Amino acid sequence: MRDAVVASLEKNGLLAIIRAAASAGRPAIPAIAAGSQVSHFLYKSRANVQFSMSALDPVFASPIARRRLMTLYHQLHASVHAKHSAMR
Repeated sequence: MRDAVVASLEKNGLLAIIRAAASAGRPAIPAIAAGSQVSHFLYKSRANVQFSMSALDPVFASPIARRRLMTLYHQLHASVHAKHSAMR
């Protein structure tokens, strides 16, 4: 099945687009919203069931800082989607 998907992507010219996007990496905040005070974002597309996030600033360069950020996102997601959430 994997080979069929790859062949279909190559046939339609989509594999080159995917490779270019993957090699370009994540977008930086200044490229999206220059001058904003946002240092990071995480976007969830319900329609495509996928996540997208910006490149990590130097503030999140260490593994501990990255882990803290992802833990905060996890806690936020859990509290928003809890059955008896007080935030709603």
